[in-house]
Amino acid sequence: MFVNLIRINTLKFRKSSFFRWGAIVTLSVMIAFCAIYYFTMTINSDLEMTKDTWRDGRDIELAWHLLFLHTSRFIVQIFYSICAIVMVCEHYSVREMINIRGMVNSNVKWFYAEVCGVMIYALPFGIFPLLAGDIPAKIYGLDFAIFNGDWINTLLLYLGSILYLIFAMLPAIVIAKIFRRTAVSLSAYAVFSVLNLLLGIVADALAEEFLNRATKDDSFSGTIINPASWLLDYQIDGKADMSFTMAMICLVIYAVIWLGIGTLASMRRNEL
Repeated sequence: MFVNLIRINTLKFRKSSFFRWGAIVTLSVMIAFCAIYYFTMTINSDLEMTKDTWRDGRDIELAWHLLFLHTSRFIVQIFYSICAIVMVCEHYSVREMINIRGMVNSNVKWFYAEVCGVMIYALPFGIFPLLAGDIPAKIYGLDFAIFNGDWINTLLLYLGSILYLIFAMLPAIVIAKIFRRTAVSLSAYAVFSVLNLLLGIVADALAEEFLNRATKDDSFSGTIINPASWLLDYQIDGKADMSFTMAMICLVIYAVIWLGIGTLASMRRNEL
């Protein structure tokens, strides 16, 4: 059954060689980042954020919440994506495919079971960026911006965080499906990430040139790179550069493209 295949991949994700020590490193980096900024702001009062450093002074305190939210979201995204790559590649490197060949009669079904098995972990991982967006800022003496009593808004932010991680994971798992080797897949994913960053820069430039958008104040490029970032930006900042309809269209297109590539990669001969 398909559900059993999902369970297998959920267990494989948690038991992969990278998961345990990668989680320790990720958590340590997040704590170190928060600690460094805390001591920097405590010791050097001259480094306080000024009106010129954030959205022309519209909400300076919100800048600190977004700083920790986006940074921790990026850190968790990297950990999540590497875990997905290692899980998929270990399927081939330790020849698991030989052991499950009698259980699976569809290569495509196995690919979607892998995606679903990894997606489940976005539920617990999605809470960490929200916690890191509020707790360090609270230590600085600022009010809670996310866990502020508006639970509908908090749930929507949590949903946005989950979707962001899922849509960040899709390219990673597809790249691993294509190359099948951990080192090669990680290198390819690094190249893809750099190209994604360049795409954001180009999108900003085009938006500023042809759409008359003040790109330093909007989320246009972020929405192009990962459409799920739209919901996070809109919920916490009260504004977004795309309409809801356009953001949903981008989400669907993004998912169709990557799942389509992954499906084609799964149809190769001797896949399982």
